[in-house]
Amino acid sequence: MMVLGGVLVPVGGVLVAHFRLARAPVRVPDLYDPAGPYRGVVVPGVAAWALGALAYYLASPWGGTLPALATAILSYLLLRRSA
Repeated sequence: MMVLGGVLVPVGGVLVAHFRLARAPVRVPDLYDPAGPYRGVVVPGVAAWALGALAYYLASPWGGTLPALATAILSYLLLRRSA
């Protein structure tokens, strides 16, 4: 459960930040375009996921879910703004 929580909770935070808080529009045809905007690695997303996972493992003795979620959301919004 520690591995699942450490991986999936930060991913959820990045998704919430991207689609709900930042209100990033999604064009479904672009999802299937090999040369579209959704190819490659999004560095702010990976960095926010890694920071959220770190927060999960550091806060796990007290409950790591909420700190990991908050860390992933805040770091994604800040890194996305600066990128």
